[in-house]
Amino acid sequence: MLVLFAASLAVLRLYQTDLIQAAVVNAMVQKAPPGEEERIRRTFAECRSQARRDDRQEEYLRALFAVSQRLEKTQKIDQEQLDELLKLLQEAH
Repeated sequence: MLVLFAASLAVLRLYQTDLIQAAVVNAMVQKAPPGEEERIRRTFAECRSQARRDDRQEEYLRALFAVSQRLEKTQKIDQEQLDELLKLLQEAH
């Protein structure tokens, strides 16, 4: 049982960033102006890939949390806010 628990934690740790990213992407898509879904998903995918290549996953995870906190405070985001949030994410890697 302990081995199963340890294995589960290892798998969760491995996919932690992917799970958090999926939640943040979905929240951003819901709050963003219409027609921005592809751009949002592409930007997140590129940033995640770059963070993996550069071994900067902790910094990327912190950026995801920062974006998530900003998204929590609003119902909708305008184009300027979207650009700012995506820039914050891009600067993390």
